Amino acid sequence: MLPALQRHAQDMKNRFGHDRAIRSWDPLFQKPFEYRSQVQVTLRPLADGIYAELRSPNPEVVPYLYAHGDTLCRLGARGL
Repeated sequence: MLPALQRHAQDMKNRFGHDRAIRSWDPLFQKPFEYRSQVQVTLRPLADGIYAELRSPNPEVVPYLYAHGDTLCRLGARGL
């Protein structure tokens, strides 16, 4: 399961980098894509998961990045 999670994170990073938006009706996804040129994504595989860091100098986008991260952490905690 772990490599699948790491592969999924890399796939999503690639989608983001090529402006292939998903869930464009959802502000949690829409805002980061809208400002994708101002968002830096760092991924690092871990023994028990993946480290993902999304940063932006734009204060308008930062709350969406935090909300996205919180959502992913909750899903991970539930095993989804």
